[in-house]
Order: sequence, then structure tokens, then C-alpha cells
Amino acid sequence: MLMILVGILIATGIIAGVTALEQNHYIQNPLSSTVTSSTTVTSVTSVNSPIPTGVLAAQITDPPDPPTAPAGTTHIYITYSDIEARTTDQNNNYVWFTIAKAGSVDLMSILNVGLTLGSAQVTSGIYDQARFDITNATVTFAGVNYTASVPLNQIVIQLSNGGALVKPNASAGFVIDVTPTVLALNNGGRLVFQIVTATQGVPIPEASWTGALAVTGSTIQNINNQSWWKGPTPIGDNLVEEVPAQIYPTTMVIVLNNTGTTPMTISALNILAAVPQTGANVSTTTIVSTITTVTTITEVITNTGNSKGETGPLPAAPQLATSNSSQVTVATFLILTNGSVIQPGPNSAPIPANQVGLTIKPNQVVVLLYLGFINTLNSPNPPYSPQNIIGGQQYTIQIVTPFGASIEFNATASYTS
Repeated sequence: MLMILVGILIATGIIAGVTALEQNHYIQNPLSSTVTSSTTVTSVTSVNSPIPTGVLAAQITDPPDPPTAPAGTTHIYITYSDIEARTTDQNNNYVWFTIAKAGSVDLMSILNVGLTLGSAQVTSGIYDQARFDITNATVTFAGVNYTASVPLNQIVIQLSNGGALVKPNASAGFVIDVTPTVLALNNGGRLVFQIVTATQGVPIPEASWTGALAVTGSTIQNINNQSWWKGPTPIGDNLVEEVPAQIYPTTMVIVLNNTGTTPMTISALNILAAVPQTGANVSTTTIVSTITTVTTITEVITNTGNSKGETGPLPAAPQLATSNSSQVTVATFLILTNGSVIQPGPNSAPIPANQVGLTIKPNQVVVLLYLGFINTLNSPNPPYSPQNIIGGQQYTIQIVTPFGASIEFNATASYTS
């Protein structure tokens, strides 16, 4: 009993002492102490807690087969910078992650194939853009390597379908479609090449993705047959000639009508001709140099060797052409958004990407007109003689969309313009 009374007296004294100290502000209210402690713990927990991560992979493909390039082109090498992808952090600030290191690839070796260039551990979230630069390009034409200029070499791609989703402790990937239009010009007897690229980025759906695809060098075969892949819209029979095309050494006139129900964009035009059959037998297979592509896609090693004023007949009606391997490219052109048809020269100013490609609305008739001397190429086959626009000779006009779909028409050149 005595011990209980002592305990009560001690407890009463402690409470009284604490109350007195509080009243004189020598100690703080216990509630304030709890709030301060809680705030500090939350801050430390937020800083030190692990951020969920996953793996994101970048693939590249060149779907068209064959690509839009002069006949006789066997390789299109591009050297690219680090490939980066964009997401947002917890404060909605943009953050870029390097997904694949810089390297080189032959676009002709990945026709209809998705090739993994690299992968990296990234924070979980949605990645909506990818970017890289094309720092160098080489075109192998008729067995000889030529350095090609790439006026639009800074590539920024919006990933379709809302972007690529990287879940915690999982992997995902996207495919970069690089579709080149290779322009070849004679510059004082010297061949000059330019490459204009159309690009798109497509996330690979979770149902079609496996972790093995994150390994560099892994491939998706027959990418054009994948249900999720957005390939080029076929031209089909929707783009027709209103009148036969007119070709002269210094003029070209083509009148087209979009008879379909959806708009159609065209970005390039080629003049093709049959391979000459005179003289010695000429093979349509070009002599190519020995080229080795490193499978890690980190470098490419190459070993290279080095008028009479008469009016000619016109076709009675427009005719679709049948493309075959016995044709060579005579001349290449770009089609701009305003309908201009141009042949960029080696010293031409870079053409912004938003100025390439004429969109033809349904039931719209457009006239493609080129005025000036048509810059033609040498034949890619021995004896590599110059190709000229010759009156009375039949040619093929090839119209190409930005992502490689094409249609061809027959045309017979006139003698005078």
C-alpha cells in the first residue's frame, strides 16, 4: 500500500513539472513534435526509396523492298549518334535516356526486318519520343562507295499509339522506321548522292514482345506482316494519269488524278529505262565490292575498288508499267509540298522535312511540271556510259510515297520541247 502511494505522488510531481515547463515554453507541445518528426521521415523516405525501373530497347527497320534508290544501288550505310528516348519525371519534367549507343547500319540489310540496336535500364513510364542524328552516309552504286549528304540529318520521332510503356521490372521496345529516298545527280561528270529520309516510330505491343528482343542484334522478321505494324499505304489504282506523261530533254509534264477516297502523299519521282541490250551481253547484276558488316552494329568495314527537231510519237493512252529488274534509273526528283518538282544539287540549301511531299486530295487533279535540263545518271552497268533522254524511246515514270509505296506509268519521250 505504501509503495502505491509513493508511485502516485511521484507521477503527480512529474505531471506538474511538465505542465509548468510547458506553460513557461521550456518544451514544445507534443503535437508539434509529432508533425515535425513525420515530415522529416516522409522527406527521407522519398529521397532514399528506389525508383521503379525496366528495360527499353530500340529497333530499326527499312521496310520497302526495294527501297527508293537508283537501280544499281546495293548498300545504303548510315552512321547514327546515340539513340535517346523521352519520358517525364515525377515533376512532369522531360527526361531523355540513352537507349542505344552510336553505330552504323546498312539499311539495305534490314529490308522488312526489325533489328535491335541496343537497350538500357530506364525509369518506368511512357516514352513518347525518340531522337538521333545521322552523322554520315555512304551509298554503294555500281560497286563504288560514294559519300552521301543528308540535309535533314536531325531525326526526332513521335512514337505512335501513345508511346512505349515500360513497366517495373519488365522490358519493352519500339521500332524506328527509316525510309530513305536516294537522289543521284551528275555534277560535272561526278556522281553526287543525297538522302532524304521519312521516319516513324512504332511501339511493339506487349503481346508481341519478348525479353529476348532486348538483346542487341535480335530481329523481328517480316515486319511488314506484323498486325501492329503500320506500313506504307498502297497506291493501288487510286492514282491515275489524266493524260499521257510528256518527257523531253529539258521538260517533263505529268498530270495525276487521285480517284480514291483518301488523301495521298507523293514525295519522289524517278525516270526509269530498260537496260541497253546492244553490244556485249550486259548483266543486270552490278559489280559490287566486298563489304563486311559487323553484327554488333558498332561499325561498318568496307573494301572498295575503285536532233533533228522532229516530233516523235506519243502513246495513245496512259499505261501502267510493269516494274522489273531489267530497268535502270535515268533521273531522280523530289516532289515538294507545293507541287514543285526539283533535282537538288550538291550545293543546294537543306530542304526542311515539312516541305517534302505533295498531298493530293480525293478527286483532285495535279500537274507535276519540271522545266530545265534533266540531270541524268550514268548507267550502273558496263561500260557506264551516260544516259540521255532520247526522243522516241520508252521510259517508265515511277511515283513514290514517303514510305516507299510506288506506282509506275509508261511514257515515250518526245524529240523537242
